[in-house]
Amino acid sequence: MPVINRLKEFCEEREITAYSIQRDTSVSASTIYRLHKDPSLMPSSSTIEALCDYYRVQPTEIIRWVPDEVIAA
Repeated sequence: MPVINRLKEFCEEREITAYSIQRDTSVSASTIYRLHKDPSLMPSSSTIEALCDYYRVQPTEIIRWVPDEVIAA
C-alpha cells in the first residue's frame, strides 16, 4: 500500500514556500526540504501533527494513499 507525502502539492495549492513552513512550524529545515523534494518520504507523526496544528488541516492533506498501478506508471 503506497503512501506518499503531498507537501509539495500542499505548498503549491496554498501558494506557500517550504521556507515559510519551516519558519512557521517547529519542523527542521532539512526535514521540510527533504519531504518537499521526495514524495516517497514519509513524515513522522510529530511532523504531521505540527503541520496539521499550524495550518489547521487534516492529515490527509499532507499524506495520501496511491494505488500501486499509479506508482508503477
